[in-house]
Amino acid sequence: MSRVRSLLYWCARQAGLSVSTLDHTLGGRRNAQLKRLAITTILDVGANSGQYARELRQGGFRGRIISFEPVTSAFNRLASSAASDPTHLCHHLALSNIDGSTAINVSRDLVCSSILRPSDLCVEAHPSSVTVSEETVTVRQLDSIIGTLLVQDDRLYLKIDTQGSELEVLRGGLTTLATVLACEVEVSLRPVYVNQPLLPDIFAFLNERGFHAVWAERGLLDQSGDMLQLDVLFTR
Repeated sequence: MSRVRSLLYWCARQAGLSVSTLDHTLGGRRNAQLKRLAITTILDVGANSGQYARELRQGGFRGRIISFEPVTSAFNRLASSAASDPTHLCHHLALSNIDGSTAINVSRDLVCSSILRPSDLCVEAHPSSVTVSEETVTVRQLDSIIGTLLVQDDRLYLKIDTQGSELEVLRGGLTTLATVLACEVEVSLRPVYVNQPLLPDIFAFLNERGFHAVWAERGLLDQSGDMLQLDVLFTR
């Protein structure tokens, strides 16, 4: 098999193609960490319509997934997707560093919806990130609700993709974060959303709490092809 693989790689290189194995992708590294750390529960913050949860299941994760999504239309799709999966629990709310309610900017591409306003840079890079409506949503701190969500001896993995408000989610979950074994966070190199924290802020916050980055994968690019966002995997 290794000789066949080597031949395929050689043929791809001769054709000018770039080849990577699953192990050398974010999904592959995530799966390796889930197994290494014996993760039992994944907190999926900013679940949209359930794309991340489906990827987890396709990767072989069979533990509990607890998803949070505030935008009603996206949440309805999420709940429908999870309906046949008894270990995928869905909550119709946003996580941040307050308990209350707030307005969220709903984008044409629901994935881009955010409590923060998309910057001109964001809309130029991805025109469907433009805001088309506004919705009032329930907001909770992770620490305020975590006691009702976990079971004894849970081993936690935290994923946050909240379009610019990732640091606020972390600040609202300081007690929970102390028990998290690994986390996956979307970070921005430039302001994709107005007044959002950038990569150095997220890295400093997590480094101070014992996490270090072990993998990064490119996300949104600008019109010139420069990276605007990364998905970063952190472990202790």
